[in-house]
Amino acid sequence: MADFDKIDLDQVINKSQYALYEYHFAQADPHDHGIVSSIEANNYFQRAHLKGDQLKIIWNLADPHGRGYLDRRGFYIGLKLIALAQNNLDFHDYSNITKDIVPPNLGGDIPQTISLAIADVWTIGPTARCTFDRAFEKLSGAMNKIPGSSVKPIFLKSGLSADQLHRIWELSDIDEDGALDRNEFAIAMFLIHGLKSSTLRELPERLPTNLMPIRMRRSSGVETGIIIPPILPTASTLASIIPAQISPSKRTDDHWIVSPEEKQKFDILFQQLDLDKDGFLAGGDVFQTFLASGLPNFVLSHIWNICDIGQTGKLNAEQFALASYFISLKLQGMFSKDQFRKNEIFVYF
Repeated sequence: MADFDKIDLDQVINKSQYALYEYHFAQADPHDHGIVSSIEANNYFQRAHLKGDQLKIIWNLADPHGRGYLDRRGFYIGLKLIALAQNNLDFHDYSNITKDIVPPNLGGDIPQTISLAIADVWTIGPTARCTFDRAFEKLSGAMNKIPGSSVKPIFLKSGLSADQLHRIWELSDIDEDGALDRNEFAIAMFLIHGLKSSTLRELPERLPTNLMPIRMRRSSGVETGIIIPPILPTASTLASIIPAQISPSKRTDDHWIVSPEEKQKFDILFQQLDLDKDGFLAGGDVFQTFLASGLPNFVLSHIWNICDIGQTGKLNAEQFALASYFISLKLQGMFSKDQFRKNEIFVYF
């Protein structure tokens, strides 16, 4: 029987199933503690509809050291053993653990962005992810975060240039709070090791989908069928982004920063989302579409607050167009959260 600690997770999990395993772990560990208690794991594994004695065998193999909880590694191995049992293969030891089979079925609707995910150069493999988790545990404090001051020595030790390290920090500190959580730390370490080992030739312009924390990938245009159209603002549009003091209630077409062509595209999207045809979109109507941009929730919330001038909790077609436009700018790195003030933006009413 193969030793638990020597099992190569990259051989256990097919690349096409990386996102699915990560999804299940995130579901079982919703607060990103990095571990799943025996009770929580048992409740989650019961979704596989296996017999109690089967689950007991699987638990003992997933937690051979008797710790009473599963970290990512143990949880992944437990999932693979469940898949073996569901496919009527021997799961009483690790002998079949590297067999290439269909993923475990734990019921529920798996988001298409997860089930159809394709591993690429930006995918963090399970072995590397577990290594990053262990490093995070050693460095993180009670708040489950690593402050920038503690991360800095690790970054400098990499030997990468200051520009590269600055860019890595920008990409990994998704919520811009000056500290890295478990997912953000994994992103930073992946990018650093990728550049040092030359598996990555350069840093991306923005965070690739496969590097996003799993919760950011749950909603996507793949599922909704709606994608915010890519807009490339013209020079004249950019020049009018910060006009002189203009009252939000004053209609001055010369200062409307969304071009007619852009507005037409956003209007089509607005009509698709306005299911009750009342001329307004509430937060729930646009949440998944805005989240599909890949921007952090706090950025989307900031953009919403800018565009919801009257704080009504709804956007009309013009306000929606403006919000979509700002999202497009942010994705291109041309929108800072302090760049716009409400009294400097013209919004139709």
